[in-house]
Amino acid sequence: MTDEIKEQIPPKRIKELLTIRGGARGIHFKIDKEYVLKKKGKQGLQQLEKYLAEHSCPIDYASISGLNFYPAGLRAISLLAIKGAFGWGDEEIKNLCSYAVGASLIVKIYMKFFYSIPKMLEKAPDIWHDYFNYGKLSVGEYDLDQKYINLKLEDFALDSVYCVCLTSFLETVAKLTIGSDYQVECLETKCLSRNDNYHNFLLSWKKKK
Repeated sequence: MTDEIKEQIPPKRIKELLTIRGGARGIHFKIDKEYVLKKKGKQGLQQLEKYLAEHSCPIDYASISGLNFYPAGLRAISLLAIKGAFGWGDEEIKNLCSYAVGASLIVKIYMKFFYSIPKMLEKAPDIWHDYFNYGKLSVGEYDLDQKYINLKLEDFALDSVYCVCLTSFLETVAKLTIGSDYQVECLETKCLSRNDNYHNFLLSWKKKK
């Protein structure tokens, strides 16, 4: 395995992310570590931690508690570092965040509510606050007959890499609820990084042929 760094994170961006007020639950970082070990082994985790240290932003994945809150900006920095250290693109980040659904203790706690779409929507704001202590997730316009739901995320600025992650996470949770007979898609139709006033995620599904 090469130690070559594929893509740098601009120091200015790291500083910006570290000034964000709010916290992210440690489970994010524990799953990042688990996924890197699964895909790249111990040497890959060492490569990731070396990359972070060279960016003056070390994350000691081994010492993180899954239930504690850590600076929210580190959530984005961890994902950006994973992309940069391994030369990964958005698809691998989507795979990581889809994997996180099955690996997350938080999701397992709420799994009993995923037997129906209305129950999932009822619990969505609570699930959000178990991952972050800032931002507000709410249910926007939806029509179960027409098979679409809008989820609105307000007062939450992080980084576009996390938007990629969250899109995949929501899509995977929806697949668990809606079932394997349907093709599910999640698209971010509004985003703060595109100068919108909030994030909007459109979930839609259709019967498989």
